[in-house]
Amino acid sequence: MNLGNKTLNNIISKDNSAAKEAAIKLLAEKDLESFKILNSKSEFLFDFIKEKILKNLIGAVNSENCSNLFEFLKVYSPDFKGFILLPLVQFKTPEIEDKMQKFLLEGCDEEKTYATEFFTILGDKTKYEKIKANLNADFGPLKIASINYLSNLGFRLEFEESLKILEDNSKDNFEKLTSVEFLAYFGDKKAFEPIYNYFINEDNSYTIANFLLDLKPFSTLIEENKEDEILNILSSIILNFPDSISFEEINYYINEGLFEFLLESENNLSALIVFYLKNKIELILADENYSIDLTKENKKEANIINSKLNNAIQIFDKIETLTLGLNSINYFENILSLEIIKEENIEIVEPIYNLFEKTTNNEIMMDILYCLQNQNKLNEALINKILLKTENEILKAQIKSFIQ
Repeated sequence: MNLGNKTLNNIISKDNSAAKEAAIKLLAEKDLESFKILNSKSEFLFDFIKEKILKNLIGAVNSENCSNLFEFLKVYSPDFKGFILLPLVQFKTPEIEDKMQKFLLEGCDEEKTYATEFFTILGDKTKYEKIKANLNADFGPLKIASINYLSNLGFRLEFEESLKILEDNSKDNFEKLTSVEFLAYFGDKKAFEPIYNYFINEDNSYTIANFLLDLKPFSTLIEENKEDEILNILSSIILNFPDSISFEEINYYINEGLFEFLLESENNLSALIVFYLKNKIELILADENYSIDLTKENKKEANIINSKLNNAIQIFDKIETLTLGLNSINYFENILSLEIIKEENIEIVEPIYNLFEKTTNNEIMMDILYCLQNQNKLNEALINKILLKTENEILKAQIKSFIQ
């Protein structure tokens, strides 16, 4: 890979001497532009290469040239921040601490982020008030670093306040989402249940599902035998596959023990997940719009999963599974059933009408319309009835399109 200049090409070189000399040169010349390029290209580098680069960059720093690092604080680098933070802590002097405090007070967002992480490593509780002011920063790394400071140094007030917001019905969705984000980054597993309750009752989104998995991955939930939590969170994720979620991510979850869990579960939602996944795996294998992004290894893995899914569905009665899903009070059972019916054009009419009568969910109502349209069961009277059930003007316009 050509990174654009000699210093960077040497820094990724297999020649250890050249790589070490390039790291020394980058620091000595305070070569911020090369550090920017290195950071921007980082996602294309193998982990072992990044580890080698980081080791060489840290090795280039000593007590004499440590102050050169201040130039690099203008670029926040998740992969190479150890190059800056570890030596600054190791060679810490009153002058370095004063400089980092100045960055915390007056620096750009990137400098404030490094300074926050610096004082977190030092365990300096005296910076609480200033760091607290950045909890809602627009710059994501600064927000996360500020939350981590509170969590690591034992400040609990904001954590407890965020829990209360989730339980307060008078708070709007924006405030609750902000609280969910804070609680997830804070990292205390005590927040899992309140966030999960919010997820089930108010926001079923993939974003909230991922926040939940940050606190407790599927492997932990499997150990705790949290069947409902596993199935609902997984449903939220697979509903975004393959348009917004890659096969690699789905494959990772399946290999984390979820496939066996699905087959062992007697929950109807597990059967729906199996049917839905089978359709989507077959789609990415057959449709070049998706298959073009699959490597040979991906295709091999997808075919293996597809074979397992085809074997698995033999133990389920599809019509019974879908009917139970439509009759359920669980949002994910409803929406997965409708998606499967829509994709396979399966004719199940009465349970769909029954779901229409009880639902107030806009997404479910739209899927009902599509299913009934595919089955030639849609009429103007039913559409008008649906229009009366929603106040969402955008949705109303979509619904009216069915009779135009």
